[in-house]
Amino acid sequence: MTAYTGTVSLTPRNLTGTLEFTSGTRTVSGAAATADTITFSNFYPADGVTVRAVKIFTDKEVDTNASPGTFIVGDGTDDDGYIVATSMGTPGGGVVAFGTGAQMNVYTTKRDLVITLGTIGTGASAVTWYAEALYAAGDMTQP
Repeated sequence: MTAYTGTVSLTPRNLTGTLEFTSGTRTVSGAAATADTITFSNFYPADGVTVRAVKIFTDKEVDTNASPGTFIVGDGTDDDGYIVATSMGTPGGGVVAFGTGAQMNVYTTKRDLVITLGTIGTGASAVTWYAEALYAAGDMTQP
């Protein structure tokens, strides 16, 4: 297991009442392995945001054997709060996964986004991971 650090490419903003977007990337040069993590620190800003959607994708297949592995995505305190045990996709393609709905949270402090790999049979090398999130600035859980 290796812990990698992702780069947040769009600085998260918090303009109350607006819908905002943040993203990050990380290229892992070594082979993907079971329990590897990629952490995007301070992916969400402080002062109250409501996470609406999370999208994870890669530039290539992560597990190169016939039965792709799984991964989960959380916020550093809830390991699978955004995406629960999602398949890494089909041979020849990259991961595409979305998390929406009841697991989305209202944060009052800066939060991370953490990708954790499940069982990997044969890990690919030089995989670029992309993380994107859509969030509402402020507590938007009430009508």
